[in-house]
Formats: sequence, structure tokens, C-alpha cells
Amino acid sequence: MNNQGVLSAQAELVLLADGRLVNKGSLQSNGDLSVQASGIENGADARISSQQAVSLSTPGELNNAGQISGGQTSLAATSLNNAGLIDGVDVSVQASSVHNTGRLYGDQVSVAADSVVNAEDAVIAARSDLSIQASDALVNQRGALILSAGDMALSADRIENRSARIEALGDLDIGARVLLNANEHLQTEVISDGGDTTTRTLYFTPSGDVDASDVAWMAVKPVGSIFGGGEWDEYSAHGRSRLFTHASAQALAQAGPVPDPVYVDPRLATWYHGPEPYVAAGMVTVGSGDNETQVWAEAQFAYTRDDPIWAALGITPPAGDAPGPMPRPISADNEVSGDTPQYREALEQWQAQAAPWVALGEKLTTLRSAINAELQPFDIYQNVTETRPALSTLHSEPGQILAGGNARLNIREQFTNQDSEVIAGGTLSALGVTANNQATQVQADITRTGTAYTWGVIGEDCLLGNFDCSPKYGWLESAVDQRIPTTLQVSELRHEQHASDAPSVSSGPSVNLGSALFQPVADPASGVLFQTDPNFTQQRRWTDAGAQLALLALDPNTLQKRLGDGFLEQRLVREQIAQLTGQRFLGDYTSDDAQYLALLTAGATFAQAFEKHVLEQGEFKGLGIRTREQFAGHVENVVNSPSGVRYYKDGRVIYLQESTGTVVIRNPSSGESTAFQPKDWAGCVSALPQRSTPY
Repeated sequence: MNNQGVLSAQAELVLLADGRLVNKGSLQSNGDLSVQASGIENGADARISSQQAVSLSTPGELNNAGQISGGQTSLAATSLNNAGLIDGVDVSVQASSVHNTGRLYGDQVSVAADSVVNAEDAVIAARSDLSIQASDALVNQRGALILSAGDMALSADRIENRSARIEALGDLDIGARVLLNANEHLQTEVISDGGDTTTRTLYFTPSGDVDASDVAWMAVKPVGSIFGGGEWDEYSAHGRSRLFTHASAQALAQAGPVPDPVYVDPRLATWYHGPEPYVAAGMVTVGSGDNETQVWAEAQFAYTRDDPIWAALGITPPAGDAPGPMPRPISADNEVSGDTPQYREALEQWQAQAAPWVALGEKLTTLRSAINAELQPFDIYQNVTETRPALSTLHSEPGQILAGGNARLNIREQFTNQDSEVIAGGTLSALGVTANNQATQVQADITRTGTAYTWGVIGEDCLLGNFDCSPKYGWLESAVDQRIPTTLQVSELRHEQHASDAPSVSSGPSVNLGSALFQPVADPASGVLFQTDPNFTQQRRWTDAGAQLALLALDPNTLQKRLGDGFLEQRLVREQIAQLTGQRFLGDYTSDDAQYLALLTAGATFAQAFEKHVLEQGEFKGLGIRTREQFAGHVENVVNSPSGVRYYKDGRVIYLQESTGTVVIRNPSSGESTAFQPKDWAGCVSALPQRSTPY
């Protein structure tokens, strides 16, 4: 059956055809419209429509390049190929395969098929809820959009979102064996000198490279046992330094042999190298050979009672000064007088007076032993200028899986998120396997140039001319010109929910509108360049920037055109919020409309404050403020560095900065703020609420 004209019914229209139906005209009905044929083709500019139900059924192919619309639109076919528009209140599609290159809309949309392909720039969108069930595969191709203004449920054996967008403004449920969210059109470039350039000193130890910034201090490890059992070795014989790192200090402070915060005390290096708090008295050998003799050496004491070492090492300082010479059981002429009670009493008094220094010495010995075990030797160090490469993203089309509410992902076998985004405004739940987040990695080189110093033989030391020579050691210099392989990683990858941390980004929101949901406006009198497809919005209005223009009492006819209508503006704001904060919503907002209105209102009140206080009343000119950007920067400075803060009962916060004579009043819940410079600072401040803590 071929129709090139208009076939219309005031009530019900029923077409039953043994062969194919080819419609190049119009089939329309004020009642229900039903078509059954071996195949159905609705050509470009052709129309099948009804005010009530539209039911198209075929055991073959259903090809649509025109428009199919009704109250309840039901399509059943072996294969559905849509290059036109399918629309309705309740839209139901049942087919073995669905291939959409056009627009498939509905208040409620339900698609059941073996395979569903939403081709490049195509749209499947529901004004309320959307359900797609594919027993085999659901593929969303480059620039395509699957959108629900309410909740969305997707189910398939395999779901592929390839540089495309899946977005539910409400909750999102995805169930699949395999989920792929991929950025298939990522282009990067390595800029060899695009990263940081720093001057570094690097020490090469047996356990790895150590940057000078990681070194707490350097120690010359003692040779003898006096500092905790050090042994003679070639390294120590030359008095060479070892490294004591911040990491070692922290580890010893928290979990060392004797955990103690003194390990991170910067003064510990001085005490480590300093004298022994106590050296016992006794006989010592002086001289050599025939002149060798034994003499008595009195006890040695270091550190006065008011030295900070006592408190730092946790030892109670002495009540008085160090004792004098230790009592001896011999007379002045070296005649033994015996172990008398008087001697023992005097010795006990002396030992009691010396006890704090003995305890301090024992504690310092313990610390030195622990430090010695952490010291790192090095035979090479470098003073270099290091230049790190940077990875520039030339082009990126990430896959996006977005939910304004909760996102529940039940992926049974494999979930790959490659250079792409999964973001939920509420809770992001992975009920099956967790995401395998894959960021593209690119190999590049770090360059180091400078001087290397290597310990070795630098000459000879000879005692008698050229005889009795021994190697002379020191630091040998050589030039450094190194290329060190490194891996750079693309940062455009997120798998987040509402509580995520803010990532670092350098670009604004994308204005690549992509899908057929957004169309250029041909009317030169229109205030926007793009509009959301009217077939989808059906005259519904979303809050747009016109609300801000109304608050500012500006004439939109004298302004440049806005990029798009409210639905499009809110989408771009959502993208920018996600890029700048990592969150789907700001603060406690759960509605795009309410959030956007609050942002517009906050911007308007700020602009009004600038107009009134800077332009009209001439405030802030003494601070050199002439532009909105300067005004905004000053306001943030006051908020971040106030000299005082006050609170209203309604939650507004007053920030005072006396040095600049600025008062900022901000509503944290809405983001609205105003700022002014009162002529009578004292009078203004006294008239403001005096409460300094929140209600």
C-alpha cells in the first residue's frame, strides 16, 4: 500500500495490509490509529499521528524518516530504524533490533529489544521516566544522548557508552554484565617543557633517590661506641655525612623502638652531634711510650639546668648546678684512707646530684642508637635543574553517565570507565564489580641538567716525596644531562558521588552541544542562539538567565544573545559545577531549577551591589577598585581574611575588615552577598548585630 496524500479519520483509523505500507503523505486520526503490515516505511516529511493511541505493528522492518506521534505510541517490529521523530505521552517500542539516528521522545518511554543502537548525535529522551531493556547490547554512540528528566532504568547484557551521554535528572539504575564508558576521541600532546622547572639536590642512597627537601638533617655517624655502638668503616673514617629524613623522623616519633616526638624536633641534630651529658670520672692514660702514665680524670658534665634539652628529651632538669669533683677513697697524698662511712655518704650525695645528667645521657644514647639505624649513606649526589613535561589535551569527548539523584550500578562482570565520567548527585552505589578506572597514559621524559658529584679517588697523599703514598678521596664532578622516562596521565576521569573532592581543572564547560536535542534558532529576533527541541519541551519553560536580567532591570534587546534556553543553560551549569567542584549540586540543592535560580539571584545581588556602591556612590575607589572583577576579588578577600565576624538570626553572616573599611553581608544558603564601605565605620559596626557565634 502506498500513500502519498492525506488519509484522515474523525474517529478511529485502522489499516490492515498484506504487503508493505509506504507512507509519503499523512495518516492522521482524531481517535485511535492502528496499522498492521508486513513492513512499514514512513518517509521523510511523512506523518503518522493521532490525538489518541497510535499502534504500528509489523513482522518485518519499521523504517521512519518522518514523524510518528500519538498520545500512546506503540511500535512493534522485527527491526525499527528511526531517522525521524517518534513522540508521544507513553511511548512503547518492542523489536528485535532498534537503530536510532533521529529523535525518540515521550513522557514515559519504554524500549524492549535484543539490541539497541543510539547512533551518532541521536536522542532517546523521556520527559518523565525512561526504561530500556536489551537482552543483548545497548550501544550509545559518539555525541548521542539518552536522557530522562525523571528516573531511568537501563538493562542489557552489554552496555557501551562511547563518547556519548547517559543522563537521568532523577535516579539512575543500570544493570548489565559488562558496562563500558569510554572516551574514544581523546587526543593528547606532550609538551616537553610544559611542566614545572625546579632546581633540585638529589642524593642517591642504597634505598633510592632522596630529594634534599625530604632530608631533616645530615649526621656524621660516630666511629666509636660512645654514640650507640658505631663501628669503624671506610665511610665513617672520612667523616662523611649521612641522611636523616623527615620520613625516618616521623616513623621514629610514632612507632620507633621508643616512640618520642623529640625525633621531629629540629634541635635534635645539635644534640645528636653535641657533647655527652655525662662522662664518668676515672683513671685515663696520657702520653705514650716511656712517657705514658695514668692520671685521674674528673667527671664531665654538659648542658646547664636551663638548657631546652631537658624538656625536649623528657628528663626532669636538676634543681641545682652540676656537682664538683667526685669524692675519692684516698687522701690528698694518694694514701688509701679506706671505704669509710664518711666517704660513702659523700659519694651518695654526689651521685644523687649527678643523677639527672646520667639519665639525660642514657636517653640521648637511646635516641642516637635509633637515629643511627635510620641514617642513609650516599656516594653520589646531584645539583640539577629538572624540567617536567606536561600532557595537553587537544580534544576530548568523554563518556558521561550522570544522575541528578542516586545512581545504582549493578555490573556483574566488567565495568570499565576509560577517561570518562560517572557522577551522581546523590549516592553512587556499585552493587556488582567496582569500576576499573582507566586513564590514558603517555610516555615522556623528565630532563635533568647540572652537576653530579661522585665519591672516589681524586689523587694521592704522599709522606716522603713520591714514597709512602695512599689514595686521596673526595668528590669528583661530572656534567649531568639526563632523560628520565616518566608516565603522564590524562586527568579527565571521574567516578564520584556528591561527597567527592574538588578536582583541579583548567577549562570551562563544553559548548559542543552534540545531539539533535539542541537546535540552532533561525529567527534573528530570538534572544538565544540555540533552543531545546520544542517537540521535547512541549512549551514547558525552565528557569533561564532572563530571571537575572529581570532582577537587574536590563533590557535584553540591548544585550548580546544568550547561548541557549533555560534547559540548555542549566545543562551547561551542571557541567561547570561538576568540573569545578566534582559535585552534581552545590550545597544542599537537589533541584537544577532551584540551584540555577539561586545562582542567578546571587549574581544579580552582587551586580546590584557593584552598581550601587562602586559606580553610583563612589565607594572603594581608594582601594583602586574600578571593575566587577576587582570588586569580586576584594569581597572574597574580606570573607577569607576578616577582622571580625557577626551573625544574623536568619543565618546571614557579616564579615568586617577594618583595614579597608569594608562590610560584606552574605547568605550562605543562597550565595547572595552585598558589600559596602560605610562612611561612619564605628557607628555602622555598633548598629550591626553583635553576636560573634552562629545561632
